[in-house]
Amino acid sequence: PALQSNWLVVHVINYFVSYSALSISFSAGIIYLIYRAIYRGRAQEIVMSGSDSQLRKDVTFDKLAYISVTIGFPFLTVGLITGSIWAKGAWGTYWGWDPKEIWS
Repeated sequence: PALQSNWLVVHVINYFVSYSALSISFSAGIIYLIYRAIYRGRAQEIVMSGSDSQLRKDVTFDKLAYISVTIGFPFLTVGLITGSIWAKGAWGTYWGWDPKEIWS
């Protein structure tokens, strides 16, 4: 009966969306750091040449990371809340100190 609850579906979908958004944020952050490391000393040279497209890529990845965290964190919060509601209905308690539950 625990796996037949609608709260389980809502919980899993929220976590799936949040982990997807946070994975995008992680990837964009890593790419941002790589671009910054490559073009750090060449910023003035790039601007003087008139081609600042590489600098705009920095800002693009930074914005992507910010937006995806802004989307992912609320979904993560809602997933935590719906998971506890689901647990209360399924097992009678919001949180159990089961080692498998804690590690997951």
